[in-house]
Amino acid sequence: MALVDGQPIARREVLDLLIRGHGVGILEQLIVQQAARQALDQRGLMVTPADLAAERDIGLARLVGVASPAELTPPKRTEAEALLTEVLSRQNISPREFELGLERNATLRKIVLHEMRYSDGDLQTEFERLHGERISIRNLQTQSLPEASEIARQLAAGTPFADLAQRYAADRASAEAGGLLPTFSRHDRDVPDALRDAAFKLEPDAVSNPIRVRHELGPAGSLAPEWFHIIKVEQRIPAARQEWRTMRPELEQRLSARLVEPAMQELHRSLFARARIDVVDPLLREEFERKHAGRRRAASE
Repeated sequence: MALVDGQPIARREVLDLLIRGHGVGILEQLIVQQAARQALDQRGLMVTPADLAAERDIGLARLVGVASPAELTPPKRTEAEALLTEVLSRQNISPREFELGLERNATLRKIVLHEMRYSDGDLQTEFERLHGERISIRNLQTQSLPEASEIARQLAAGTPFADLAQRYAADRASAEAGGLLPTFSRHDRDVPDALRDAAFKLEPDAVSNPIRVRHELGPAGSLAPEWFHIIKVEQRIPAARQEWRTMRPELEQRLSARLVEPAMQELHRSLFARARIDVVDPLLREEFERKHAGRRRAASE
């Protein structure tokens, strides 16, 4: 493959190093790519150049922290393109590998959007989440019950909640805002049930006792250690006086925007789990089986 002072570097040496270092990760991507293409064909769908461009814009918008591609103004797009180049270089991702990732995500998105269906109940719940009664709270999160009790004592003595949040809150983003969180509804699943239930039982300016919450992480439902929250209700915002059926297109669009990414991740996992894989190259097979030993055992049972 190359000569160094007349001495050869064999192609196999380079390939062995690449396979051991990156082979399984690349193979996993290609497995899902192939399985997703087959699933797309089975549904009579295809990914168009417009789909690929839209997928790229979604990634660019995420890079510069805007809510949607529609907010990619020319300056923001220029900034995002520069960031993308930097990220690909830093992570050593080739243009071809990036294009394959775009195609894979566009394919998964196409399948998910094609199969998404919403019942009236789904739309009503989404309407309540967006336009039902909402509440604004300040939140102070700590991992220690003794510390939460000390914070509650200082609150009872008159110390402002925002001051204590800035001093004690484990969530530094909300701490900088004095513990103030975005408003949410009774049906907002982004907020833990225990916090929602406690918040909607309180009147404005009321402060809760320490609330024990175990935060779920990831699709398998693994749990983080317990946290203790103290909340203060800032205001309660009445529900909008509007019939949900008049907003059906908007509600469907909102649901799709919120649910499509988790559904894509689940489809990705499902396609990989169901794929029948026979790795022919001995070195790549060794590395693949080392990483996916559990898959091999499950297949043999």
